[in-house]
Amino acid sequence: MLPSDVAAYAVPLLLSCIAVFVGGLGEDIGRDVSPKTRLILSFISSLCAIAIFRAWIGPLGSPYLNWITSTLFGATVFTVLISGGVAHAKNLIDGLICNGCVYADCRWACLFGQCCG
Repeated sequence: MLPSDVAAYAVPLLLSCIAVFVGGLGEDIGRDVSPKTRLILSFISSLCAIAIFRAWIGPLGSPYLNWITSTLFGATVFTVLISGGVAHAKNLIDGLICNGCVYADCRWACLFGQCCG
């Protein structure tokens, strides 16, 4: 059984993963879904998560990267590139059954780190 605060995020988390899940499922059932299309779907899912959870990567404390994340626009773009790119790269490397499972794993790890850490 999940703690109530984590369980409250389950539905929004799954909603944010729909685009990437559909792309991965389409590829798994034999549709021709290009890696570029799946990367774009990963970015869309990441944008949905940012909009739903209102969470993004903030200032990093590095003078070289702080200028990127010091504005909301820069932080949003950086978060989309990192979260969507990492999920897409993990899927391409591992060849897992569905792309959405990988993305959900990454999100659950972040969520548990925030709630329980």
